[in-house]
Amino acid sequence: MATKNILKNININDKRTGYAIVSALENSKRKKDKDVELLARIYL
Repeated sequence: MATKNILKNININDKRTGYAIVSALENSKRKKDKDVELLARIYL
């Protein structure tokens, strides 16, 4: 699984923005992972 942890301090001055961030994090927690299939290799 290719994910990164969010371990940062953030300052939120607006209550509405704070609710939006919390809502986005909660919604992402409920989503399922998708399988990815390698179809072609690209060499640069």
